[in-house]
Amino acid sequence: MVSAVITGADGPSEIEDFGIEREDWFSQFVDLPSGVPSHDTIGRILSIIKPVQSQEALLVWLSELRQSCQSDGPLVVPIDRKKARGSYTKSDALHIASAWATDNGLTLGQVAVGSKSNEITAVPQRVDMLELEGTIVTLGAMACRKKIAKQITDGGGNCTFAVKDNHPKLAAAIEAAFMDAYQVGLVESGFRSKMIRGKGHGRIEVRDYCVAAIPDSLKALAKDWPGLKSIGQAINSTKVVTKKPAKSATTSIVTLRNLVSLQTQSERTGGLKACIGFRTLFLAKMPAAFAQATPPRA
Repeated sequence: MVSAVITGADGPSEIEDFGIEREDWFSQFVDLPSGVPSHDTIGRILSIIKPVQSQEALLVWLSELRQSCQSDGPLVVPIDRKKARGSYTKSDALHIASAWATDNGLTLGQVAVGSKSNEITAVPQRVDMLELEGTIVTLGAMACRKKIAKQITDGGGNCTFAVKDNHPKLAAAIEAAFMDAYQVGLVESGFRSKMIRGKGHGRIEVRDYCVAAIPDSLKALAKDWPGLKSIGQAINSTKVVTKKPAKSATTSIVTLRNLVSLQTQSERTGGLKACIGFRTLFLAKMPAAFAQATPPRA
């Protein structure tokens, strides 16, 4: 049934058709003395499967699959909340908190949440079901919680959190640290950076990523965050050129600030990949070149 669903089968009848078409192939792995089960039998089996246990078994298989095609560097796993299209009602809409393996193109788990407040409880459930060893888990501002950071680091993973107004003192301190570094110079301040330029579909994008070890000005605020070693900043500048009615251009700038549990120098990809990996919450799959360590840029 899993093979059929992966190929796009929708419902018991299509699963049965898939099995009949590939019966010779399936017979290599499982005995089918009575042939492929009918769609009625498949429907009954699906109705008695417990969703939670089924997902746990699927995650074990996906974890083994991930390890078999593991890349040299850590795997970036964004956990984000999305609203299901077409699910809106007068009172609410269906929201899904998902964990996504960027390098493998796999969804590692999903859980439905009824409102934004429920994401705080949904994220720990997703984290608890993941194999965290060798991963960088990236999370949005709503999940920026000390307990979640401890859960990830205790499990052998690393994490990157967006920091916004829900932690006003921390956000202001990170902003001030980067402002000071830009005034003095990134190289002189010991900050590492990476710039990525992209062009297409009438847009020009410039993405600046920067990471640094926790500065002295933040140590008092950061000491209670388990595993925290670095801060990061991602600035995405997008210029949109239009031709009608007259040629014009508009520019928008989005700045994201992060807490990072990786050190900036201890690993070759280190905190820089964690900072760049955070952008997978908003952009397409991270190009391999992003993960390459580069000298700081003034």
